[in-house]
Amino acid sequence: MSTCIITDTTAQFSARLFPGQEHVRVVTLGVQFQASIETEPERIKTSQFPQILEAEGAGEGYPRLVVPSVAELQTLFSSLATKYNEIVGIFLSGNLCPLVARAREAAKNLSGLVRIEIIDAQTAGPGLGFIVQTAARAAQEGREAREIRHLVQGVIPRVFSILCIRGLSYLERIRALDPAQATVGEMLGVIPVFMLEQGRLIPVQKIRHARQLVDSFFEFVIEFDRVHHLALVQGVPSYPQEKKMLRERIEAEFPSLAISEHIINPSLSAILGPHTIGVFVWEEED
Repeated sequence: MSTCIITDTTAQFSARLFPGQEHVRVVTLGVQFQASIETEPERIKTSQFPQILEAEGAGEGYPRLVVPSVAELQTLFSSLATKYNEIVGIFLSGNLCPLVARAREAAKNLSGLVRIEIIDAQTAGPGLGFIVQTAARAAQEGREAREIRHLVQGVIPRVFSILCIRGLSYLERIRALDPAQATVGEMLGVIPVFMLEQGRLIPVQKIRHARQLVDSFFEFVIEFDRVHHLALVQGVPSYPQEKKMLRERIEAEFPSLAISEHIINPSLSAILGPHTIGVFVWEEED
């Protein structure tokens, strides 16, 4: 029995090639700026965001994430049902984007046609990538959708992340901050640090200097005794010196740890802002 794994374009993978990759399909979350038509994320670079924002004005020129409708997702699922016996959809946190809710509705409408499991990964970026890679391997091994769901639900609580989100206006748009907090925070030059816990951004610290950021991220990482993989996500512009310092400190603490590096992708940038940087940890099982 063949199973298809579907995710979205916020996912970032720790390896360019991984077991079961041929079973993975990706839903496009487009990016739209005020004066432009929707752009597919693979046709734009996060590094272009600042120039586009500057050209269009920092107010209403912020990018908008374009999420497929229920009808579009239903069409996609119907098409995949002609090639696969079962479908497992694993999408970014429903608190950051309405995709998972729309996917559930689309799946409900097709309940008599094909078995579809929809899972809220409660994370995004490399964290989502970790989970999808686990599901893809299981699909390659021939596991059924119900088994894959059970496996994924065991991985989700072992994926952790800490994020420094410099664009407070983005947080206002996803209702992680109210408008007054965002305005005051930007006036004061406050840089908030969040943890993504159970799909929600939880504020944990406010910093003003890059050195504090390195310390904060390192302290987060050393809380874990057994790390399967760690991913560093850089914003645009990147912080090469701080990233180098952080990586060196992590490697000194965990000499054999597998570490991947990523530039925040356009879809996730449209949600959290292109200046966001973070660390994602995939903890090993007990």
